[in-house]
Amino acid sequence: MTVHVRQDDAGVTVTAPAYRFVWGRADDRFTLTDAAGRTIVAGPLAPLVVTAAGPRPAGSAHTARVTGSRLAVRYPEVGLALRFEDAAVWVEPVEAVLADPVVELYLFGGVADGRAAPGLTHTYLVQPGLCESAAVSPVLNTDVNLDLVSWLGRGTMGADSAIHQQWGLPAHFFCGVSRDAPPNSGRSATDRRSAAFCLGLAELPAADFLLHLGPGRTSPVFRYHADRWGQVPTGPVRLGAELVLTVADDYRAAIRAYYRVLRDTGRVTPARGRRAALATQFNTWGAQCAAGVEGAKFDQDALERVYEEMRASPLRPEMFVVDDKWEGSYGALAHDERRFGGFEKFLDRVRADGHLVGLWAAFLRTNDPGLLGLGMEHVLHDAAGVPIAKGNAFEAAPYYLFDVSQEAVAAALTAAIGTFVARYDPDLVKFDFGYELPALSRAMPADPAYAGERLLGRALDVVVGALRAAKPDLAVMYYALSPLLVDRIDQHCHDDMFLCVDEYAEEGNRRQWFSSLLGELGVPSYGSGGYDWASMPDIWFDTVAAGPIGTLSGVGDDERGGRLTPAVAARHVGLTAIARRTSMFRVDPVSPVTVGAATGARSSSWLRYEADVPVLACLRARDGAAHHAGIGTDADVVVASLTDQPVSDADRVGVVPFGTGTLTLAGRPGTVTYHRLDGSQRAAPAGHHDGALSVPLDGAGDPPVTWIEIVRG
Repeated sequence: MTVHVRQDDAGVTVTAPAYRFVWGRADDRFTLTDAAGRTIVAGPLAPLVVTAAGPRPAGSAHTARVTGSRLAVRYPEVGLALRFEDAAVWVEPVEAVLADPVVELYLFGGVADGRAAPGLTHTYLVQPGLCESAAVSPVLNTDVNLDLVSWLGRGTMGADSAIHQQWGLPAHFFCGVSRDAPPNSGRSATDRRSAAFCLGLAELPAADFLLHLGPGRTSPVFRYHADRWGQVPTGPVRLGAELVLTVADDYRAAIRAYYRVLRDTGRVTPARGRRAALATQFNTWGAQCAAGVEGAKFDQDALERVYEEMRASPLRPEMFVVDDKWEGSYGALAHDERRFGGFEKFLDRVRADGHLVGLWAAFLRTNDPGLLGLGMEHVLHDAAGVPIAKGNAFEAAPYYLFDVSQEAVAAALTAAIGTFVARYDPDLVKFDFGYELPALSRAMPADPAYAGERLLGRALDVVVGALRAAKPDLAVMYYALSPLLVDRIDQHCHDDMFLCVDEYAEEGNRRQWFSSLLGELGVPSYGSGGYDWASMPDIWFDTVAAGPIGTLSGVGDDERGGRLTPAVAARHVGLTAIARRTSMFRVDPVSPVTVGAATGARSSSWLRYEADVPVLACLRARDGAAHHAGIGTDADVVVASLTDQPVSDADRVGVVPFGTGTLTLAGRPGTVTYHRLDGSQRAAPAGHHDGALSVPLDGAGDPPVTWIEIVRG
């Protein structure tokens, strides 16, 4: 380790390869700078505890002690310690001695106008999952004068959230970048822009994890509401959780460093990589919406119609997923025998037709806990003891949320899930609405040890544990960018993009920007698409580097009156044929845009690496990103190695053209076969000049080309 810590009367200075940390005793402020000396982030070091009596400023530091590379600062009522390493700064839980119940803990916060206020200063905030709509960017200049408290944790819905955030995407981390020059001054967007930090959880806290964005400032917040529940004792107590801060050249690299630190220190275990998590999918939800058969209107006839339309189309998805609401009652985990008289026979037919089977389930919902032998005492209640009742636009009956902290609930769910798996034998389960668990402002589980973020962890342990006990190879889809959940999920899902009409492709690209990083933890990203066919090819183009492509639109009219065309179907068939089938990989953007609110957190082109070998390239020619990894093209194209060799010189290469032009691959000559949508093939010669193979790209024609196969001797 090459960290150097120096303490003197003025404070503490820490020097590491990627950063420099300076804390001043007199003002109790710290500054983190990058290797070039540019300020990344600064703020007060002292934590701020908010009790039922109001904010309690930490006051002057009593002691500051350095032991090796650890700095511990003690205030009258609280203490905070930091550990410094080459690649990370660890923030330990806060130690406190308090006489009043804790409502909130602000890290690096302060008091303004008698209220708790954020204290970290940095120019740009990056918060994946901030909004379900593209109307509020995950990349914000902190000077936009917003005053918003949003989820960094599991996320929630309705009255529990100040903003409609992405399904389950609040991610247990946020990032920041600073500019140390006035706006628009010379080189202020290049040389004067700092490296980035990522600050994230290293463990799940028994509190809700939030972010307070104020004018020019941010602070992570742990919310307890012990004034309401009494779960945090007075006297000596540890608050918050262990966090880790990483520094890298840009915020995407800082997130990658955060993931790697947790992986390398054994705090998280990469996912195992189940086969079904890599299969292309057709999901019924978009077809249900288009046909007006959501919720209790969904029945056997509607299901059969959706399936027949898919089978009659040129699409050949590997998995067919039945979405909400095939169940008769939430929580029963059994089909509605009145609406679905032939459900099990239908699933048998799907399998006989060569498809894997996926089933949607909201495992934590229940219309009637009595169906599992439980009572209303086994659902979550508010402070007055009233069960939390929820509902949706598709049916009139309310539903409740199982309190999975109770052993009786865990046992009943485990038994029901075992029966569900034995009866329906799904290959993949879409676990939805885990993020629906209410905030501590509304409900507390019976066992407060599972409060806050730990309640979702407990839910995943119970549900996924039961699923895998029943069928070890069953894959679980969930919406989560958090590294702390990867040992419980097999596939990340970054839809639903229903609030992104007219920009499904743009929003899908942005979500791919963040979710593709999960490949380094063994989790592929599933991109089901939007609700129109016009955007689907672009979404597939951006998805295939990091996971299986999907289809959310029905084959019939979509919301814009569009339909599946042979040309679009050809892209799906081609990408299915050439997709990589490994769950551990790295995806790098080729032409990134970083801090733009409208265009940032996006890339037009992508490279996928496995064991540091470039094995797949998604290249859009229009942005000048067409000459990478030994590949040249003047048309949009996806090129994949069909072996473990580098994509430019593999013995077998698969190509899906998204336009007309010419592809060049460095290295040996080879033979070329064009595969068409009707299953026909045509061999063609390929030119070889100046050490490069030249392949004409043309995905048009009747029937259109699905993919091009290149074989080299």
